[in-house]
Amino acid sequence: MLASRGSDSRIERRLFAPLPPLVLVLLIAFALRLWQLGAQSLWYDEAVSVFIAQQPLPDLIAHTAGDVHPPLYYILLHVWLALAGSTEFAAAYFSLFFGVLLVALVCRLARDQFGTNAGVIAAFLVALSSFNLWYSQEVRMYTLVACLAVLSLMLMARLWEFRERGGGALAFQISNFRFLIVAVAYVVVIAVGLYTHYYFAFLWIFEYALITLALVVRWLRARRAAVRLVIRSDAPKDATPRSAHYTSLFDWHFIQILILSLFAPWLPTAIRQATDPPVPPWRSFVAPSAALLESFGALTFGQSLPMMTGWLLVLIAVVLYGLGALAWQRSGATLSALALFGATLAPLVMIVVVSLIVPLYHVRYIFIYAAFFYVVLALSMSWLARRSIILAVLLLGLYLGGSLYAEYFRRFDAAFAKDDYRRAVQYIAAHTRAGDAVLVNAGYIYPAFIYYYPHAIGWRGRLADYRGDESSSTLVVAQTGSLDASPHLGWGNAASDFYATDEGTTARALDLLLSKHARVWVLRANDTVNDPRGFIRAYLSTHALEFDEMTVRGESFVTAQGFIARTSAASIAPTASINATFGERITLLGWSGTPTATAGSALPLTLWWKSSAPMDVDYHVSLALYDATGKRWAASDGLPVGALLPTGDWSPNVVLPADASLTIPRGTPPGDYVLQASLYDPLTLKSLPVAAGADGTRARLGRVQVARATSTVLAQSTPALVVNQPVFDNRVALEQVQFSPARVRPGEAIHAELMWHALDAPLDDAIVFLQLLDDKGRLWAAQESPPVDGRYPISQWTAGEYIRDARDLLVPPDVPDGRYHLMAGLYRMRDHERLSVRNSWLPFTSEVLELGSVEVKGREHVLKAPTGIGTPARVRFGDGIALIGYDVQSPLAASRNLTLTLYWQSLAPMSTAYKAFVHVVGASEQIVAQRDSEPGGGALPTTGWLSGEYLTDRYVLEFPPNLAAGDYALYVGFYDSQTNVRLTIFDADNKNVGDRWLLRKVTLR
Repeated sequence: MLASRGSDSRIERRLFAPLPPLVLVLLIAFALRLWQLGAQSLWYDEAVSVFIAQQPLPDLIAHTAGDVHPPLYYILLHVWLALAGSTEFAAAYFSLFFGVLLVALVCRLARDQFGTNAGVIAAFLVALSSFNLWYSQEVRMYTLVACLAVLSLMLMARLWEFRERGGGALAFQISNFRFLIVAVAYVVVIAVGLYTHYYFAFLWIFEYALITLALVVRWLRARRAAVRLVIRSDAPKDATPRSAHYTSLFDWHFIQILILSLFAPWLPTAIRQATDPPVPPWRSFVAPSAALLESFGALTFGQSLPMMTGWLLVLIAVVLYGLGALAWQRSGATLSALALFGATLAPLVMIVVVSLIVPLYHVRYIFIYAAFFYVVLALSMSWLARRSIILAVLLLGLYLGGSLYAEYFRRFDAAFAKDDYRRAVQYIAAHTRAGDAVLVNAGYIYPAFIYYYPHAIGWRGRLADYRGDESSSTLVVAQTGSLDASPHLGWGNAASDFYATDEGTTARALDLLLSKHARVWVLRANDTVNDPRGFIRAYLSTHALEFDEMTVRGESFVTAQGFIARTSAASIAPTASINATFGERITLLGWSGTPTATAGSALPLTLWWKSSAPMDVDYHVSLALYDATGKRWAASDGLPVGALLPTGDWSPNVVLPADASLTIPRGTPPGDYVLQASLYDPLTLKSLPVAAGADGTRARLGRVQVARATSTVLAQSTPALVVNQPVFDNRVALEQVQFSPARVRPGEAIHAELMWHALDAPLDDAIVFLQLLDDKGRLWAAQESPPVDGRYPISQWTAGEYIRDARDLLVPPDVPDGRYHLMAGLYRMRDHERLSVRNSWLPFTSEVLELGSVEVKGREHVLKAPTGIGTPARVRFGDGIALIGYDVQSPLAASRNLTLTLYWQSLAPMSTAYKAFVHVVGASEQIVAQRDSEPGGGALPTTGWLSGEYLTDRYVLEFPPNLAAGDYALYVGFYDSQTNVRLTIFDADNKNVGDRWLLRKVTLR
């Protein structure tokens, strides 16, 4: 039958003598399968594999018995995951191993039958096959069962050889130990294959039928020969008697009985799974022509090759495959070709035929028998190589090009990407908070959720079993059932992944779920299988408000959705009440969350909102963390509730709990901070005023304690010390430096962000200094203070800790134009000795470190008083600013705009950048128009004023179009934008006249 070949041809020796080609092919196969292994998310079937394999063995077997697959693959994967871990890479490596082993087995099969050329070519075809690469990277049993398929055919061929050499006896050759080993191995491989995948039975049936048919044919021939013996006297004396063929048939069937005996313990379960599947029907009928076309396309170049562009390559491969049946002309060759052809085509035909009654076909199952296709293809190419090496190389090149073409689509085309459960579940995990629930719909996709959800799950079960007392401080996960399905679904087993339910039961369970949880997340994937009429989607659309949604790539339309229950939201109160009203229409009722955080981590919050009236603006919320001095250390911005529920869609008097998160940057010093919130229009960036519980436009939520990062967090977040990092006194490194702007005007500040890294502890308290030097080393500006303004002294730092230190260096107004050097350093407080700093690989140290260069570009200073001032004045604001006059444009009623020009004089240098305000006030002290900004629209900061210079400052105020005519007052003043404290005003007689100066009355007509 499948006879071995004893020697290689001269062409084979010439082609392959220089190096062991199989080793090279195996290395290529391994590299291709290793590339991007585990990079994509596990899809549903793969997640099920890992989920089942991670269970204890008794539970694993029980779970498999209620599914549609036999247990052996999961048992082996269980052992592997216990040794290698359960990452995507580790789980897929199990399939990779058998995928590479399959290459070697195919080489051995083809070499034994058709020679070295055919063996290496077959191995090359399998190594580069996109079909094989696909399943060698999938956490399923297909590469394992494909290896078993090749082994079974090889062992079957060996059994036939024993039969041929033994004069017709197939089995019970007790004296032949090698035969016993092969026979036992064949029995075990077939049984193991059946315990691995039920579709292995189609190959087993083919092998049984093939040997049985061959034995029957031999028996018929022997019978005719026996008849001739009666007539002819010269018949050969050593002719095989007919009894030997009877014995072979008996022995062959005895082997089948042994196989069935090994599979018997699982056979009742297998029959029940096949005749009464416990899962909802998911396979649909595929026309035989479409099944054959899809199968041959996958066999040749994989499932990802676009048939519209690759059909010619597939056609060439199919023609070559057919040529393989005629390519080998020697004794027994016809039967060899029949065996290899049948090993691929017979199971495919059986599946297609049975699918006419019960849908069984899916292209992935054809992979079990795919190896034999490549052997026949290699036989054809090897036959052509003996006649034209150029033609054979050309065909191999076409195959390589087609495989790479298909593999490109598989790896980079989103249409062939796996369902990205990882991203969907991680999105839910990043937004869920204590008290939330997750509805897994369809419920059988929960293994993917469990695999990727990183936090604890308080309760998980069927939605129909939810009783409302399962809520916990972690998470509730409810799995939906199959609506209006057969009551026998899942065999009525309470532990089954699948169960039948109806709309009434589902509605009552959802009512209870939404009454207990203000927010419910939904993970959906192919939910039309268990909810064909979309009842759950319709229910959620009427009983809850969808505020968030994300659909990930993949063919199953995996979607993560967030819903707010209409009934329960108002009854669940926040832990901290605020009741701050923004713009008289939006109220922040309060927030829930732990008021503690660690530097480098996130502070999860839930904000509770309610609107009192409809809005036409989609406001954004800004969360910020401030220290006692008003300095901001952390901030985050976004929509208050979610992208699908902006403020413009809020219904009045509906309580909306919203997820929020504030990341505390690495290096934030430990201590007490104040958490504040504000609402602003993202188009105009104007913030809404707060009516209660706030200062200005920011609502005070409460205090937050930032704790020092633990050693574990430091170890996880600390990068390796870079060689070129400056190190002070070999104990403190300056890991990161950022400063801005690179071009500055006199009076502006250079803002520097320094990230210190304590390499040792304890450390001596020290002062950080910044300096601005010119090329000659002359000092023009300096700033020095302890890190973090002394709130977290260096002596309290721990080894490995990061500290973020922000400071501003004010450029004096008299600094000439030019380029300057920004320098930094440390000196000890106890002796004022500077710490030496070693920078990069340089062998020497210094006492100061250059952070970078800064260009100073000033403006012209006017030291002569302006002329032509419309209304002279002599008013002093604080100790440094004098108003010497102003001009007001008239008439006022024409454009409804007021143009005001103010003339200032600097009396003394100022270290504070004050803001000027111009207000138009009505009779009831209501401000009807205003403008607040630094002088010159920010171009003339007070910190840049030279003593004695004069400045011209212009403002344009817009009046509301519906402002009533009448008299209004025009005021001007200054205030510190950090503290909102106004400067005191003194008149010409040096008399204190308050904190705003009345310029004049204006009349609107």
